[in-house]
Amino acid sequence: MSEGKSSTPQARADSQLEDAVSDRIVQDSSLCGLSTTDPAEAELWLDVVEKCFNVMGCPEDRKVGLAAFLLLKGAEKWWKVIFARRASTYAMLWPEFRKAFEDKYYPSSFRDEKRDEFLRLT
Repeated sequence: MSEGKSSTPQARADSQLEDAVSDRIVQDSSLCGLSTTDPAEAELWLDVVEKCFNVMGCPEDRKVGLAAFLLLKGAEKWWKVIFARRASTYAMLWPEFRKAFEDKYYPSSFRDEKRDEFLRLT
């Protein structure tokens, strides 16, 4: 086994689960990564990523790295700019990433419009 990798049964199981989830995401092109500016697709992408976190039991300190890995094209470029502009050296946590992501790809105006649309149905 490579250096730095744990060989405990739990570590192997966690790694296998992560691999399975990654394979599922890659197999379904609609889940492969965010590469659009459509707020509805951004919302779906965010929901799928958070489902993956829950299924994997993803630790807080790994969520941003996994989400960033799934960004494609313009979204990946956006992330690289955000990451490069960070003044501090601490790791960004998921709530901060999610807020930055929503500000960029899932604006409050779109959320408000969807809420109003829902309220008109009730």
